[in-house]
Amino acid sequence: MIQHRRDNPPSDDDWTFIDVLMAKSSSEEELISDTTGFFIAGYHTTAFMMVWTLYYMCENQEVQEKVYQEIIEVIGKDEQVNHVNLELLKYMRCVFDESIRCSVLAPFAARVNMNADMVVQGYTIPKWTPVVHALGVVQMDDEIWPEPERYTIYWLNTN
Repeated sequence: MIQHRRDNPPSDDDWTFIDVLMAKSSSEEELISDTTGFFIAGYHTTAFMMVWTLYYMCENQEVQEKVYQEIIEVIGKDEQVNHVNLELLKYMRCVFDESIRCSVLAPFAARVNMNADMVVQGYTIPKWTPVVHALGVVQMDDEIWPEPERYTIYWLNTN
């Protein structure tokens, strides 16, 4: 796929994720590693996110109807989703986000503190330290989410 994209560069409206990786990678090794990692990680995460989204939508017919109406209004019946009109599906994005939050699909995330030493709640995290974020804990924190166990499209409450 990488070689195919090199041989057939995309037009302005035909970019894909692989094109972004190719543009941002500093070496061939990094490109291959990132491509493989994103493919493997993204496959399962995307599949599980879709299953949970369908489950929650089946549980909530109002959400299902609003997603359908947004798709009809933004895209119509005969068009396809692309990187331009995808950004206009704001309610659907909230549905996906809430599905990920409620299912605790991604219970943790890891990053490396690459910028500088930082202090978090009195603890110094030195530069280049791997940091694991407990997303599952935050996603179910009742100080952040009024009813953390309840599937709620928060976008509706603010618009």
